[in-house]
Amino acid sequence: MVKRYIKQWSDFSSSPIKPLFWMLIGPLLILLTLLVSLPTFYDPFLPCVSVLGLLLAWKWGMNGLSVTLLTFAAYFGSQFFLGAHGVPLWKFGWGCSLALALTISFLAMEELKKYYHTLKSEGDHSIAQLKVSLHMIGEKAASEKRKVESEVERLHKELKASHDEMQALLQLVEASRVEAEKSQHQNETLSAESLKQHRQIETLKLQSDESMEELESLQEQHMRLLEENRKRLKKLNHARTEYAQMQLLFDAAQKDFQKFRAVILSQRQQLQEKTVPITPVKTPAKPKSQEDRSQQLVLKTLEKDKTTIKKMYEQMQKDHTKLTKILKEAKANEEEHVHTLESQVLDNQKKLEQTKSELVSLEREIFAVKKGMQQQGLEVS
Repeated sequence: MVKRYIKQWSDFSSSPIKPLFWMLIGPLLILLTLLVSLPTFYDPFLPCVSVLGLLLAWKWGMNGLSVTLLTFAAYFGSQFFLGAHGVPLWKFGWGCSLALALTISFLAMEELKKYYHTLKSEGDHSIAQLKVSLHMIGEKAASEKRKVESEVERLHKELKASHDEMQALLQLVEASRVEAEKSQHQNETLSAESLKQHRQIETLKLQSDESMEELESLQEQHMRLLEENRKRLKKLNHARTEYAQMQLLFDAAQKDFQKFRAVILSQRQQLQEKTVPITPVKTPAKPKSQEDRSQQLVLKTLEKDKTTIKKMYEQMQKDHTKLTKILKEAKANEEEHVHTLESQVLDNQKKLEQTKSELVSLEREIFAVKKGMQQQGLEVS
């Protein structure tokens, strides 16, 4: 137990006060010894030797302590052998107490020196390890620094790329904003156009309803027109029948006219053969003869044929006017019949012109016959 207690107190590392205590225990014992012996005995030699021995032991260690103890032994030996009354026991105890205090101080200083030397060795070893660790840490830090620098450079490049990308994105966002504004403007325009078209659709619906009503009315008019067309078609068929009958009559009249014309031409030829040229010498008027009666008969026949042909011409002109009127009325509805009637009307018009030219020719012949009779001195009725 005592050994464990001593070991516990000799362990300086357990408390920072223990080295101070062991360092001061020797001087405190010396001081305590001097304080106890001061009232009874005062000898400055031993205290001075104790203080000097303490300094020598701190400076030179074991050699200083040995010199101090030899000094104590020489002092007490001289006192014992050379003194008159010898050395008292308490004085010898006092000297032994000082020597013991000095020895304890020396041992405490040695122990402290050893302790601090151990601490210094451990500290140097720790410092060496710390230097090695610091060197390793420095190399590692340099390596990490290079890595960090490369990483920083890479990050700078990435940052620059990100900045460029961000600028591109900002431009894209700006372009998107412009497009969005355009789209919004277009949407507004389209909305306005849609509203306008919706209104137009409503208007067209109203117009469609009105158109449907108009269509219904037009359908009714169409039905009425169809009915009128049927009636006009009946009239047209009736007119075509009348035209066919008139055509037959005209052909018969044309044949009669040709016959009359042939007769007139033959009579005219006979008349020209019997006519005598007129001389400028005045002759007495001839009496009426059979020749005069014959010419009068020819003239009457020509006048009669002229009247007949003129009546036929007037009738044909009336029929042509009637057909033209019917054609105008049916022209918008019966295209096929209209084309047929137009061709018939053109034929009729040609025949009418031909009849007119023949009538004019007949009038000229009558005029020529009358003039010839006047030149012959015949009476013209």
